[in-house]
Amino acid sequence: MTSTGGGVRIGNTLRDRFGWRPWRFDAPSYLAALSSAPGGTLASRPVDAVWDPDLRPALENHGIHVQEELVLPDLIADLSAAATAP
Repeated sequence: MTSTGGGVRIGNTLRDRFGWRPWRFDAPSYLAALSSAPGGTLASRPVDAVWDPDLRPALENHGIHVQEELVLPDLIADLSAAATAP
């Protein structure tokens, strides 16, 4: 989850061109990740995420950049759960 206007712009383009579906790139995931964020500020102004109307307001309200590496344990847990699902 890269929480910058640039990251959301990339996500919007991927969704428009390829039908991309976001994974942990939404307002609830962003808000959950804030507790582990080191406090860096967003590099650019947030834009609307076509897949989640609540993401931009969350980004604007908190203004903290969340690196993907910070949520790696959650991403790995998702993959592990999917790999062991029947």
